Amino acid sequence: RGITLAWTGLNDHKDNTIDGTFEYLTGIDGFVPLSPLPSNSILKDCAALQVGNENKFEVRSCGGTTKIWSICKMNYFRLSIIFVPAEVPQRDESDGVLTELNWSDADQECKNKGGELMNICGMNSVILRRILRKRNIDTPVWIGMNYDTSKKKFFWRNGVSKFRRWCRGEPSLNPDPLAPNQCVAYIVGGKPRGRGTGKGCIRVEPCGTTIAPNKKMFVCQIKESTNNDLVNDTLNEVEK
Repeated sequence: RGITLAWTGLNDHKDNTIDGTFEYLTGIDGFVPLSPLPSNSILKDCAALQVGNENKFEVRSCGGTTKIWSICKMNYFRLSIIFVPAEVPQRDESDGVLTELNWSDADQECKNKGGELMNICGMNSVILRRILRKRNIDTPVWIGMNYDTSKKKFFWRNGVSKFRRWCRGEPSLNPDPLAPNQCVAYIVGGKPRGRGTGKGCIRVEPCGTTIAPNKKMFVCQIKESTNNDLVNDTLNEVEK
């Protein structure tokens, strides 16, 4: 395609250094040339890779007008997902009344962290049980399933999973008879209906209330970034 140069994430932006220290934007170590790159202490410099010569970088002004192609690294890997159980936070209202958050609040809290309520499918159920047991969480936890009023069925938010390991007597519209208010929680020690073996199943809970008086939990799935620091920051924030 006639491409001779391509931008990389290597630059000298950090700490306004005058010695021309080049680092990658992500902060993660990557390939760098053996010899130091020349740097202008006043202007910001970026490094472009010579196409066809992976050992050769050229330093160019980051704000230059020359058209240079770029090498983009996708921020997320397929099937690389972190599952994080966390307590649904409580917030004080202006009148001082403590409000316990519900399924919708948990859903929004998860989205705020760049994830979504967990969708159980395939080996995810095994991963979920392992995580909850490791953390000694035996109370129900919100997951990404609720009642779809248009289809009159329970559906996963992603619309893909076929996981339907209901607990005995489920799905039930009790204690709330209004179908639109029905959401789903996972119980690691629950007994599935029918001839299912083992433990771990899902049951209906009213969306507008917390599902346990002392442990208000949900499970958030977050795609794992290639930036480990970003992942750790996100996990720490979710687990607060």
